[in-house]
Amino acid sequence: MGIPYTLTDRKVNHHELGLLFAILAMGTLHNLELEANDPLATEYMDLAKRSLTRGNFLQHNTIAALQTLHIIAHVHLETEGGRNGDSAWPLWGLSMRLIVAMGLHRDGYRWGLKPEVVQERRMVYWQCQSTDVMQANCFSRP
Repeated sequence: MGIPYTLTDRKVNHHELGLLFAILAMGTLHNLELEANDPLATEYMDLAKRSLTRGNFLQHNTIAALQTLHIIAHVHLETEGGRNGDSAWPLWGLSMRLIVAMGLHRDGYRWGLKPEVVQERRMVYWQCQSTDVMQANCFSRP
């Protein structure tokens, strides 16, 4: 059961599409009606990663790309291959470095951003920050 989709349409926001695929992967992973480690979750993960790459997330940083990286790391942690955190840990670190590069660690209210944008930035920052600190403690990593 494959997913008949190609990433060729240039009008698509690839980071948001990657976020959708990451959410679908997480949902597939937690769906009690499917077998454990259903291969469809892996397919969604591959599409999420390809979407991020296609959107050139290292040069064009967006909130959606950060959220996608964050969820991908959680999916890695919850699958059989990533139980020790070796594949999730670098992704959380990368998302924290991108957060600093984007200035999410600073309050956007001072810059006159719209209140909904400020709130979204705050939520993404604190979710990523708290996960990074918690996982550092869980895995005894600095």
